[in-house]
Amino acid sequence: MRTSKILTLRNESEFKCIDLTDLLYVYVYDYLSSFHSSNNRKFTCTKSLLEVVSILPDNFFRINRNCIVNIYEIDTFQLRNRTIHLSNSVEFIVSCRRIKQLQIALTSHNLTITG
Repeated sequence: MRTSKILTLRNESEFKCIDLTDLLYVYVYDYLSSFHSSNNRKFTCTKSLLEVVSILPDNFFRINRNCIVNIYEIDTFQLRNRTIHLSNSVEFIVSCRRIKQLQIALTSHNLTITG
């Protein structure tokens, strides 16, 4: 069972409290981290991906050099083309180096992997 945890972030104009159970993924582009929630909200700040990884719990997984996903929000993981589809229909490509680690992470969180 998932417990609710709050992540507090800030940028130059505001503070934002994000419920981690609602956080779908974090995407980093050009030194800006965008936190995307299930309610179609997005918050952008200047955290590096390494900083983001260090503050998120273990149900968040870095799938490539720009993206961290909440593994509880993965609907489909297609091994053949290395694609994951999240619950909000967003799709990402998993890095070749991270496929095996993602399979292990999904299994350790008792999520089913289909071929």
